[in-house]
Amino acid sequence: MDTPRIKPGTRKEIGLLATLLSKAIAKQTKTKTANIFTTIAKSKTLFWFWLLFASRLMPFGKLKRSETELVILTVAHIRDCKYELTHHLKLAKSLGLNNEILKFFETEGQSIANSKIKDYLNERESVLFDSTIKILKSRVLNDAEFFKLKSQLSEKQIIEFLMLVGHYDMLATLLLNLKVDLDE
Repeated sequence: MDTPRIKPGTRKEIGLLATLLSKAIAKQTKTKTANIFTTIAKSKTLFWFWLLFASRLMPFGKLKRSETELVILTVAHIRDCKYELTHHLKLAKSLGLNNEILKFFETEGQSIANSKIKDYLNERESVLFDSTIKILKSRVLNDAEFFKLKSQLSEKQIIEFLMLVGHYDMLATLLLNLKVDLDE
């Protein structure tokens, strides 16, 4: 792994509350560190607003947790973001996401867009999967693609879904550019 471009913050740099929260998250995820949190916490105020926003998407969102993880894993795989992928594979496994689905995300260098993953997805998951890929490739769903999404989700869920894809794309950008180390 490359050396992080911005190292995770120390207690002095990020404050006691962010340090305690990061340790609690690391304990919950069964890791020694929570590098994404201690790195972003160096931005102080931005960290707390981001955390509030991010937690509203996951884990407190309107989509099923398994659907949220499917979307996040799709973003992480397409963006080749090992930190995001590793972290969310653990979460998806703990939620009981189908092992056959998880195998597609665990295989590096495989194009999930052209894989047989859809053989294991229900109709709604398939629409979320396809929509995520389309948004990451071109940013915009055409009318037919949006209609498929609307046939599966409420308006509130559509808004949340679009923000979820954009948020995890943003996080992948941050993690890749800062070269945040995988958690120990």
